[in-house]
Amino acid sequence: MIFLTDTISTDYSLSVLSEYPDVLTVEDLCTILNMCDKTIRKHLKEGKIKSFRLGRTYRIPKIHLINMLQKLSASEESASLTTFSI
Repeated sequence: MIFLTDTISTDYSLSVLSEYPDVLTVEDLCTILNMCDKTIRKHLKEGKIKSFRLGRTYRIPKIHLINMLQKLSASEESASLTTFSI
């Protein structure tokens, strides 16, 4: 599971991502997710972030990042609901 240091709302993430191209690089993900490149590359190799290889570099379609953030947000919301339900 990928943990983000801050919970990113969907509206905020979409506005931030609008500044980036449709296909992201590892460096872009480092900036967006506030993670180091080793962590990003580990998640890419494990398939936790959908991507494709272009030569020796990873490319990540922005839509895959948006989907991943939405899934994380939904799973965090459901986890908080089940944790605090009586």
